[in-house]
Amino acid sequence: MSSVPGRHSRKPTHLMKLLAIKYMFPLMLAGTALAGAPDTVCRTFRLRGVECGGCVYMVEQSLRETRGIVSAQVTQGVECRATVTYSPLAVGEQGVAQAVRDAHSLHGEPYAAQLKLNVRGYAAHADSVRALFRRWEDAVRVEVLNFEKGELLLSFLPLKGGGASPVSPGWSLALWAEAAGAGLPEGVTWELPVE
Repeated sequence: MSSVPGRHSRKPTHLMKLLAIKYMFPLMLAGTALAGAPDTVCRTFRLRGVECGGCVYMVEQSLRETRGIVSAQVTQGVECRATVTYSPLAVGEQGVAQAVRDAHSLHGEPYAAQLKLNVRGYAAHADSVRALFRRWEDAVRVEVLNFEKGELLLSFLPLKGGGASPVSPGWSLALWAEAAGAGLPEGVTWELPVE
């Protein structure tokens, strides 16, 4: 065996050790971050502005081309919906909405994605819920559909920088869940309704 570091040497060189540290360490950290998070989630978004089969194609194409989105299916009916499967570590709900907004609009106005959220106990604790959402007033708008039942409709503002951000996944339900767990009174719960 050759004593000179090279192709046939079994001893790693100093450079090889540095390269291993440079490339393997971030992968190990990423693996640690992924260990506690789901690989993908599936959410159903309400869509506005989708009027024809061409619109459906444009929105699906934009969603499928977005980093972090695994699959997307748009269905038209009385209300148009997009069922999207994505990695919450790569793209948040605001990022999904941005991909919908970025689709080439065939009828003028940009397409919009919205998400319905039910908060049990909203009527008694509406001020607490509104205070939490004020943290993200530059990312999400909340419309109350039914005050007593706590039915909310979330609309997403454009990501800063215009277009899907490679740095930030945008506002996400994970941010909401963390804030709600710490900031809402005991007994107030939330869920995404099955639509």
